[in-house]
Amino acid sequence: MTTPSNKTPTTDPIRNPEVFDDVVVGIFRSTEEGRYIYANHRLAELYGYDSPSQMIEAIGDIEGQLYVESKQRDLFLKLIQQQGRIEQFESEIFRRDGSRIWISETARTVRDAAGRVLYYEGTVQDIGEQKAAELELRRSEILFHSLVENLPQFIFRKDADGKFTFANKRFCGELDRTRREIIG
Repeated sequence: MTTPSNKTPTTDPIRNPEVFDDVVVGIFRSTEEGRYIYANHRLAELYGYDSPSQMIEAIGDIEGQLYVESKQRDLFLKLIQQQGRIEQFESEIFRRDGSRIWISETARTVRDAAGRVLYYEGTVQDIGEQKAAELELRRSEILFHSLVENLPQFIFRKDADGKFTFANKRFCGELDRTRREIIG
């Protein structure tokens, strides 16, 4: 990355934070102890704050203030310490107003030359719509199976090889076999 004025490469893109202001994901840096040291505008907005500085000042304990299940922060730390990075780490968090949203975090560990952790750096995405769609799909599947199980007709499904992949109770009862015996 270069700055237009002097064409000197910068090694730290956070020196030019305005680059990250218009992206659609939240970007952060946080310490092992659980404090944010950098956040872009999208992250602050996602968490319900007016500005990154307001968010950084207000959240002094990520584990205690942010995660609905505080053990999620412990799991985040355990995984990132073991692997050096994590991807699509899903959690439910509290926004500033107390409402809850689902997020997905991708992060990596940044270390100094001696191998000590300097901070964690990553992105956050709002996955609320995805979670709502997954919940609706599960409800739909439960309803479908409930209906199919209780219909008086024989209902079954076979794969391309002719093996049973599904059979309702009525079909199993007619054959006097358990579902396990029928499904191959």
